[in-house]
Amino acid sequence: MKDFGKDLDEELSSLDAPPLGDLVGEAVRQGRRVRRRRAVGAVVGSALAVAGTALLLGGPLRPHSGGAGPSAVVAADVPSPSPVVRQPVTGAALLAAVAGVVPDGLRTGGYAAQTDGVNGAQVTGAQVYLTGPAGTGMIRVFVTSGESEASCFTTESCRRDDRGQQVVVDHMKGNCVQDVVVTSRHHDGTVVQVNVATCLAWTEAEGNKPTAPALTEQQAIALAGDPALSVWMTAEEGLRAKAAYPDLPRIL
Repeated sequence: MKDFGKDLDEELSSLDAPPLGDLVGEAVRQGRRVRRRRAVGAVVGSALAVAGTALLLGGPLRPHSGGAGPSAVVAADVPSPSPVVRQPVTGAALLAAVAGVVPDGLRTGGYAAQTDGVNGAQVTGAQVYLTGPAGTGMIRVFVTSGESEASCFTTESCRRDDRGQQVVVDHMKGNCVQDVVVTSRHHDGTVVQVNVATCLAWTEAEGNKPTAPALTEQQAIALAGDPALSVWMTAEEGLRAKAAYPDLPRIL
């Protein structure tokens, strides 16, 4: 990405963190650096602990309340539903979820993804190029676990989305990979950050090629709040995503 000629460590230490006071606040702070060598280092800094693997357990069928007899249902004869085991989402599974909920009529491409541990928490990211009538633009989506609520500060654009979830919108002037940063806190504790770029991913040949934004601010809010974007997936979802996106590069 665009290099301001400063060493990574010097640049990060010179930046003041915005008053988000949580995972996404640090993400925004580090997002001011346009050329990133490790995406999570630029998107997520102060992360909250990842919740343990959740089990959605189905209870066994109970016997009929009537008297005993040949027609009575015996609990031992009825198989219990198999538990639905959920596990931490992979980059490929997050990418599949993002590609499935972007606005209709947009073609997807430019895929990249990653999963990293940051301060004891799992942070998973996915990059998608979206092509429509205005051309091709880029978004990056990151998910981690957090709280369903956080303090709102006067310097933030803090609101509620259509699902009643807390949303913060920031505009990062001069940062083309994070021109608009939307952070949604889902009711289940999933924290989703959508970065709408005005450039494509950095390359040696072209640097950060300027583009039009792939999503409007309202579209980014709707995407960030979509329940399909989660820190969890099922094993089946993971297998399908791995088959669909077998060799994803890391986000640059």
